[in-house]
Amino acid sequence: MDGLSGKTAIVTGATRGIGRAIALSLAKHRVNIAFNYHGNSELAKSLEKEIAANRVIVVGVKADV
Repeated sequence: MDGLSGKTAIVTGATRGIGRAIALSLAKHRVNIAFNYHGNSELAKSLEKEIAANRVIVVGVKADV
């Protein structure tokens, strides 16, 4: 994933399953993350902390897409 560092990705449904794995993988490659979640605010806050540990910008938004 060379060349993605500093870019921003939008990941839907990032608090669980495939969306979570994608968000974390991208963050490890220094990609800033914007994600949405539908229900569990605690999972979203936990994910924000985990992503932020990679020293990238992270924004979680509660929304039904």
